[in-house]
Amino acid sequence: MATYAIGDIHGNLTSLKTLITQVKPTEKDTIVFLGDYVDRGLFSKEVIDEIIALKEVTNVITLKGNHEVMMLFSRSDENCFNQWMGYGGFDTVASYMSDFQFNNWYKHIPESHWIFIKQTIPYYEIENHIFVHAAVDETKEMSEQTEEFLYWNRFDDIKPHQSGKTIICGHTSNKQGIIRDNGHAICIDTWPLHQWLTCLNVDSYEFVQANEDGGIKMGNLR
Repeated sequence: MATYAIGDIHGNLTSLKTLITQVKPTEKDTIVFLGDYVDRGLFSKEVIDEIIALKEVTNVITLKGNHEVMMLFSRSDENCFNQWMGYGGFDTVASYMSDFQFNNWYKHIPESHWIFIKQTIPYYEIENHIFVHAAVDETKEMSEQTEEFLYWNRFDDIKPHQSGKTIICGHTSNKQGIIRDNGHAICIDTWPLHQWLTCLNVDSYEFVQANEDGGIKMGNLR
């Protein structure tokens, strides 16, 4: 029985499928996805399909990332929609339709996918770890965290949380493709668009990385 964390995917389907094939999760394992399933890569729709299907195989926890936040707000806020387009939203919408249409774009996204995005959660907490998309306020209980910290703050600003638990996060991409570990927090956003998608076993600190060429790297963080 293992607990895995997978960092920001951003529509990189081959990397995700390669990781899952390599890790081979069982029904007793748990995979915590840290958010940012969509945008920038070409296969946001297919990534969500893959995660939904994975729920039939293993225990899946899906956190909300800032890109899901933007996507949800973009349905009713034109300014947010325009901003989202600049953050990779165009690639997400294009994955759902062959002919991109700005009007009523959200109607082309299946209701099951909207439900998936709406049901993503702000954080996940176990005995020794806290999983979050971006960061935490070290002075507050997890139930008191603000959206600014959870979805937008940077890894460099994370201080040891009052719980003493290790923070597992994404959001702050390392363009060298290397996991960042400062002892009290670990960031596994390793820039999957051009480098690696990372899966970390939080019990053993073994990790597997995959890229869009189907390449694999493995190692142990500690």
